[in-house]
Amino acid sequence: MLKPTYAVLVSGSIIMNLGFIMPFVQSFYGDDGLARLFLFDIPNGLSTYTIAYFFACRHTGKPDKPIYKKIMTSPPLLALIGGLLMNKLALCPDSISMAILHTVSKLTIPLILLGLGASFSIAKINLVHLSTGIALRIVLGLTLGILFSKLFNLEELDRTIVILCASAPAGFNTMTFASLENPDRDFAATLVAAGMITSMILIPLLLTIL
Repeated sequence: MLKPTYAVLVSGSIIMNLGFIMPFVQSFYGDDGLARLFLFDIPNGLSTYTIAYFFACRHTGKPDKPIYKKIMTSPPLLALIGGLLMNKLALCPDSISMAILHTVSKLTIPLILLGLGASFSIAKINLVHLSTGIALRIVLGLTLGILFSKLFNLEELDRTIVILCASAPAGFNTMTFASLENPDRDFAATLVAAGMITSMILIPLLLTIL
């Protein structure tokens, strides 16, 4: 496996697409389920913008900055820290600013889906590499979610949310990091899209079982 492809494989295995899981959780479990999902997403976000981004930068074709500087000055990481601080200090933008932010944020997912559709190409991808990426993120994630739920004696809704989130497909940032740092962009787009297709079958099954 080439280093750029390996970088995408590792980052895609780390990043969980909880945005894909969110509508299912909201429909089945309401605000209680969403509250637990958002709590789960805090370490997911931190690992995304530190560990996963580190692997993306490590095999970059554009070594313009040391890796630690790229991570510490990463806009998403700074935004996440800023958001947590605002939440802790109970700071909130005015209603007009909030409405603008919500409108802009709603455009993000459709634009990413357009990019995924334009970049999706199974023919160019090594199917063994693609299957490995899906297995690491979804199958291994599901297995670890079940094991840790038993280890920490999680029950009912807590257990369900942990298992669902742990089995999420590779997140959109896998493709974003590939575009920014120039690893294997085709593999990143196909891994994210194929993972979402797999999860469209798996998540409803898990909701029925759990």
